[in-house]
Amino acid sequence: MGIVESDADYDRILPHLYPPTPVDTEQCEQWAREQEEGNVVLWFTAEGFFWFPRTLLGIERHLYTFYDQPELMHSINSDLADWILLLIDQVCAICTPAYWFEEAGIEGILPLERQAGVDIAALRVDHPDKAGALSRELGQRPRRVDNRGR
Repeated sequence: MGIVESDADYDRILPHLYPPTPVDTEQCEQWAREQEEGNVVLWFTAEGFFWFPRTLLGIERHLYTFYDQPELMHSINSDLADWILLLIDQVCAICTPAYWFEEAGIEGILPLERQAGVDIAALRVDHPDKAGALSRELGQRPRRVDNRGR
């Protein structure tokens, strides 16, 4: 069972959900120094738009809320999105993002979903040395036809 059943419940706990300074600045500065020296890879996560509401609402109520209380679900996820952006801004103000996927030999990340806004043509332009890998069948598979055996 979750702790939220209604908009009123969510409004009651809202002041306690999203701290305005989610980043421990001292710790992050230490990690930034270690990252700069090449000693660590900094990685962080935030609860997503499915799991976080589930922790507030409980498993069953969470699923019903999509249909029965869509405004509540939208409020939770909108507030979460704002907080995640704040978290990213605070981390990146201290730690420099480093993207090393290609250097590590990763050929691609799948699936590439057209419906999620992935532009395969732009990826080919941005990563010309990966054009072959991006052209394979697994590239932009239309996932909505998977259930039809295609």
